[in-house]
Amino acid sequence: MLPPIAWVSHDVMSGEVRRSPCSTRYGGSCAKVEQGRWDGSGGGAQIIIRFLVQISNQSTGDLKVETSQPSGTHSPSRRPRLTSITSLPLLTTQPIKDRRRIMADSTSGQHHWNGVLNNALEGVGNTPLIRLDKIAQAEGLKCNLLGKCEFMSAGGSVKDRIAKRMIEHAEKEGILIPGQSVVIEPTSEYSRNWSGANDEAATLRKTSDGSGIGLAMACAIKGYKCIITLPEKMSLEKEVMLRALGAEIVRTPTEAAWDSPESNIGLAAQLKEKIPGAVILDQYNNPNNPLAHELGTYPEIRYALKSSNLKRKDIAALVAGAGTGGTVTGLARGQRHAEKEDGVKKAVIVAVDPVGSILGGGEPGNYIVEGIGYDFYPGVLDRDESLIDKWFKVDDSEALPTAKRIVREEGLFIGGSSGSALAGALKFLKSEDGKVIGQDESANVVVIFPDSTRNYMSKPWFIKEEQETNPLREQLRSILGRDLDDPLRKRQANGSK
Repeated sequence: MLPPIAWVSHDVMSGEVRRSPCSTRYGGSCAKVEQGRWDGSGGGAQIIIRFLVQISNQSTGDLKVETSQPSGTHSPSRRPRLTSITSLPLLTTQPIKDRRRIMADSTSGQHHWNGVLNNALEGVGNTPLIRLDKIAQAEGLKCNLLGKCEFMSAGGSVKDRIAKRMIEHAEKEGILIPGQSVVIEPTSEYSRNWSGANDEAATLRKTSDGSGIGLAMACAIKGYKCIITLPEKMSLEKEVMLRALGAEIVRTPTEAAWDSPESNIGLAAQLKEKIPGAVILDQYNNPNNPLAHELGTYPEIRYALKSSNLKRKDIAALVAGAGTGGTVTGLARGQRHAEKEDGVKKAVIVAVDPVGSILGGGEPGNYIVEGIGYDFYPGVLDRDESLIDKWFKVDDSEALPTAKRIVREEGLFIGGSSGSALAGALKFLKSEDGKVIGQDESANVVVIFPDSTRNYMSKPWFIKEEQETNPLREQLRSILGRDLDDPLRKRQANGSK
């Protein structure tokens, strides 16, 4: 029997090596390159070379890849060259069943936490995929409705992933240096916008969602100072959490247009010009935003399905809200790549945004739900029709009650944008195009739950109780002779003070 063949991806900029794991035992200890391919799709920001390798090792093994890079701008005519490839220990025993490349994160198919973590950043991602059977049954759906629970990440949001990746890649590229000022600017301008040095690094961020908390967490761990420009409509809980992590908060008018000097983006740009050495990471244009999901979130979903007891192991439909667009773009790229390279069945990719956002069409306007939707098109949102199949608009009257329903019926402490995602998923599954999937008992429908209840507990929409009959509450009122939240009336009835 010949040793197995596996695809290996080497990210030249970061040094990360990803490969589909192999548990088959063979004698010897070597890895032979059978075929190479260069991928410059990152526009110069991410240079990835992929090799089809034949692996022969004594035990389960990973690979160490070293390359030499031509000087100057990376292009197909200046391809990085392989200089060496050797086998290293690997922590997984998941076998390769064919010769197709299986996309995996730098965890090499681990997809769970092993042992003791060194810090909170190692607790980012690796979130569970959970059945939503009560809601599915109530909605008359027969498919497997599954929630990817990003609120269980260390920072409580899907944005932890991009914050971690943007900072770590900026560090690896020599852009973020402890003890010096930091440029946080669109990736294409990293090299020419970094300048100056202070005693402590200052991290400047334009944010309108959970990425601020993820970034502040990373900065707290790594010792960078962090400045957040935050729209007024963002919740008090987010501000308190950011301050607890050591970030400085600057509020901006919610109604300000994205290109206004008064907006959170405009103000961040002004501060960047006036604070020596400060630049902007820019989640809106940073390719590490979608890459965090293409190389992290998506492989986790596939691993969860493959290792489950579900009848089918593929994704029939994948639904995600669109803010910067990094999540849905990265997931869609991962899925389309798997369809092309691994032969998996085609999935329907559904993007959801609020009424009042222009991403999925319509006029700009105000809405309550946070973390998704914009009045401009972020650079990381890939609008190629081959990636995203459907867009669904969801208004606050649909999103916010759905969020509370998920908490109450499924016990998952998600936030408003998760309500938007599920409301959009339900719309799709009841539409003409989606009802075939919704009524298929073997179909797996994955919905991304990006945020946590933590950020919304003071919001009127979350605090307000639904006007509904509650037999248990009425029984308690009858027994106590008072409203449940009015102890004073009982004390007065007993003559106490």
